[in-house]
Amino acid sequence: MRNTIISLSALIGAFGISATYAQEPLPDHVAQLYVVYQQAEQGGDAAITLQAAEAVFDAAREARIDDATLGTLAENVGFYARAIGDFDRAYEAWRIAAENSDDDHVMSGYRWQNAAIAAYRLGDHRDAFRCSRNASNAYARAGTLPVGASEYAIQAHVLAARLAGDNGRRRQAGEAAERALALIESEERAIDRATAMAYFYAGLNELAGNNYMPAAVKLRLARDVFVQIDAAEAEQETARVLSGYARRRALREISDNSENRRYQAAAELFDAEMAGLLEAYPFHLPTPEEDGEDFRPRDGAIDAQALNRRPPQYPNYASQNGYEGFLAVRFDVDERGRTINHRVIFSIPSGVFDEAAIDAISNWTYEPATLDGEPVVRRGVETQFNFELAN
Repeated sequence: MRNTIISLSALIGAFGISATYAQEPLPDHVAQLYVVYQQAEQGGDAAITLQAAEAVFDAAREARIDDATLGTLAENVGFYARAIGDFDRAYEAWRIAAENSDDDHVMSGYRWQNAAIAAYRLGDHRDAFRCSRNASNAYARAGTLPVGASEYAIQAHVLAARLAGDNGRRRQAGEAAERALALIESEERAIDRATAMAYFYAGLNELAGNNYMPAAVKLRLARDVFVQIDAAEAEQETARVLSGYARRRALREISDNSENRRYQAAAELFDAEMAGLLEAYPFHLPTPEEDGEDFRPRDGAIDAQALNRRPPQYPNYASQNGYEGFLAVRFDVDERGRTINHRVIFSIPSGVFDEAAIDAISNWTYEPATLDGEPVVRRGVETQFNFELAN
């Protein structure tokens, strides 16, 4: 399967909170400029309002007013800069606003969130990730959120998860996704792209941690939501394939720890437990067709046994840039114990670790599988790699 990118399009938009107003009394000359700003705002011309907001902000900063008020005035600039598509100015203003939020964690989260969106629009995905992480952390520190703020927090957590994954921060992606899920599952709201992406990144983090049952459930739920919101087929397929992969890895563990005659009962018990967990979600859809074959031991069959499995080398580019990642691979083992037909099931960040993983697997050797004593091709061997840097 070709690796796919889960779209950010529905998350990179304008948030609906209107520009705010100064909180502290302003010096006379600044206050006069602020009146001009208010008049421009009432006129409805965003470009003129932006010029007025910048004049107020510049004068206030020169007058060394308090940080909280300066942050509010910077937010006004950011709001109108974004409105006219000036993301350079919007990014600068939202960062200043976020850095001057005092102890208001909700406001800090909202401002960092907008800074992340502006950075993303500018193509600076690394700084967009940092800003989105700040937003997610701020909302998390806020604890109980005021009415109306949870939806912004969900969007911020999902944005942080997506950008963390893109920047090779798998564990941080999982943490942000779990924060989003905690809010999503604690309140009644319609399923949407944020729901799907939260389940997807939370499931991916479980998968990388070898927690196959919760991974299979969360990734299946991601697939179900993608289907119901009519997401791109590639998105639906990615979630479906990874859910099936997690299930098969769990069944493989059962096989490794069961006698052949007991495997079938244990596998059926696993599937029944998974079905029970899924049924708790009203938006769950019927089980999709699996991709790949379950390994089911049978009499007279002996599975391929690894002889040499040297781990892949960490790519220099990835280590130098602080990238971590996850990668799942499927391959066959031929009658001579060589690995063939290597293909990447999924990798995150996309393409960063693929070559290193395939190079390593190409040199693995096995005692070939046998059937009634004769060597046979073992198809559909699956494995995964967690690329993690030492702390």
